Amino acid sequence: MRDYYRRLDIPPKYTNDEETINDIRNEIETNLSSTKPDIEAAKIILLDPNKKIVYDRTHSTLTLIGQLRALLDINDRPYWKPSKFNNFRYKKPSSKVESKKHISSNSARSFFSDNLGPILIGLGVLGFIFFVLSNDNINQNNRPTSFPSTPYHVAVSALNVRNKPLVNSKVIAKLQKYHTVFLADESQANNDWIEISMKGSIGYVSSKYLKKGDGAQAKYAFCAQSITNPSNGKIFKRVGLGSHTLKVINGPDTDAIVRLQDKSNNTILSFYIKRSSTVTIDDIPEGSYQFQYATGKNFSSSCKRFLDNTYAGKNNDYDYYETKYFENGSSTTIASYTLYRVREGNFSPTSMLADAFFNNSL
Repeated sequence: MRDYYRRLDIPPKYTNDEETINDIRNEIETNLSSTKPDIEAAKIILLDPNKKIVYDRTHSTLTLIGQLRALLDINDRPYWKPSKFNNFRYKKPSSKVESKKHISSNSARSFFSDNLGPILIGLGVLGFIFFVLSNDNINQNNRPTSFPSTPYHVAVSALNVRNKPLVNSKVIAKLQKYHTVFLADESQANNDWIEISMKGSIGYVSSKYLKKGDGAQAKYAFCAQSITNPSNGKIFKRVGLGSHTLKVINGPDTDAIVRLQDKSNNTILSFYIKRSSTVTIDDIPEGSYQFQYATGKNFSSSCKRFLDNTYAGKNNDYDYYETKYFENGSSTTIASYTLYRVREGNFSPTSMLADAFFNNSL
């Protein structure tokens, strides 16, 4: 599973869920194993909030083991071989005596090589590997004193990360609201300045701008307070006026948000369309625009996004809304889209990440 995410260059982030990884592997196998893998479709599945959670938590455990391995300079221990991405992989011992000595490694294998298992098993494996290494006469003073455990998240719109615990020290990064961080030392939780670990480096933030808990969960809880049911055709944003028209017909499955963006990624128009409904918007201004849409359930008015079962797609081409003039008159553009399959249609949408859709202003 970790290979899938690495192949798609999807970064991990701590979350909190207990769904098993085997279900995800079966669902995306067809997307990545074909002669022409549908990378975008696989990303949509992998980034589903309820599924990526498992990868995120598993990644955290594997990362801790990798840090321990690097600290102790372990390149090749008995029966544990580095895999392609330098994770531990168990190799079966050659004798019954050795099998008995390392019998606990077989239970570890079921986590790392077979199906990765629940994250709680991973924490047990971490403790086991620590025990095996210490019994191989490794210097006890080399043990790390702590590992990231409790997540915290940014509670303000933006938070500066500094290179020293001083107000006037250099800003080395800026974290957005709900970004999840881990303390380098849990004992510092009540200090004015907290040392945080971040992409392999260390920085300092003011503790008064952090709250305990995972950022993704905190954001979901906030957004869920304003779940609404917008009216059909409700316009969220509109820029400029013209003489052109956009008509959208939605299928029976789910509501959707439709957006037109120019080539500078500026939103010209965005609106809500209910399932089994049609929306016609007149007076669209002249220009080249890309048609984008997102479907889902539980629309949050404060966050302006669907919270569950979200999918986003786009037309790779840009439609040119132009007025053409003739000797005896003029013509304007009428663009029409259906959000379901139709015979002889000329629109084949391409998947896009839901966050890429909603992180750009509606």
